[in-house]
Amino acid sequence: MLKSSNKLSVASAMRQKMTRTNAAIEAAKSKHGDKASLSAAWCAFAARCEGREDDYRFWLNVFKGLAGRQDNREVPVTSQTNADGKL
Repeated sequence: MLKSSNKLSVASAMRQKMTRTNAAIEAAKSKHGDKASLSAAWCAFAARCEGREDDYRFWLNVFKGLAGRQDNREVPVTSQTNADGKL
């Protein structure tokens, strides 16, 4: 069971993550206008192809926010890689 201080740390980390994602959503809208979701999708695609799973999940969540997805669950990590660590 999590201690009270650990619960606060987790909640704080979640708020920081949402703030960072929301800031990226606003920046993408500002810079790319109606193509913002396409830009975020390409960033997610590039990160995934390069094996940068944390960046992939971040950009996928930005894309989901831009695309108006109501499903805000964390994107799961898959471990399907080949011998050199790439998908």
